[in-house]
Amino acid sequence: MASNEIKITQDEVLTQLINLKVNKSAGPDLIHPRVLFELRYQLAYPLTVLFNRSLETHQIPLIWKSANISAIYKKGKKNDPSNYRPNMHHMQNIRINY
Repeated sequence: MASNEIKITQDEVLTQLINLKVNKSAGPDLIHPRVLFELRYQLAYPLTVLFNRSLETHQIPLIWKSANISAIYKKGKKNDPSNYRPNMHHMQNIRINY
């Protein structure tokens, strides 16, 4: 399916905003998911426009490609880098699957 055939609806965006995990921390955009959840009805339309414009222009905002990565200790010697796993903190994104 070509991207110009894909249209994201406001109901789809609203559903994703309603299903956000509000107990998670903010990502690189510094917007806490609780804020997105609480403003879901006000944000659904502008986000729908933004997502559809991104599909139409074939351009993705740079911030959407960003993540903060931190090392989480697993086990063993703390001075051995192989005893850590990466933990990525993404922007609170809305995933709509097609």
